[in-house]
Amino acid sequence: MPKADDSFLPQDRCYRTLTARFCREHIDSAVYRKKIQERSDETIANIAITLIHQCDALIVGLIEWLKKDFIEKGGIKVQMYQARKEWQRRNGYLGFGGHSGFGGHSGQRPTTPTTPTTPTTPTTPTTPSTPRKE
Repeated sequence: MPKADDSFLPQDRCYRTLTARFCREHIDSAVYRKKIQERSDETIANIAITLIHQCDALIVGLIEWLKKDFIEKGGIKVQMYQARKEWQRRNGYLGFGGHSGFGGHSGQRPTTPTTPTTPTTPTTPTTPSTPRKE
């Protein structure tokens, strides 16, 4: 079995730094296609295995991030439902049949269309007045 061609590897410990700098400076795939022809089959196989492991680590990280994001924010249906309910709350939308929600609606469309409104000044809640004794 022939010895792997590792003469291109630097002998010091800054191999990762040198590799990162080379990759930053050479973004054209033609450079890598030329370099790969100069390497032994074993070296090419090791590069491929390294790339597979890197892709695997990136995918695992993405899956973990997606899990965390799903737990914190819910899925797309939950987010769409929350956005719709928030729009309805801000615009005073009562739904079909004059009540909020869609259950038991009369099938009739509201007679006055609702239009989105944007508040010009912040509103403050008012306290209810106390009933007068007569």
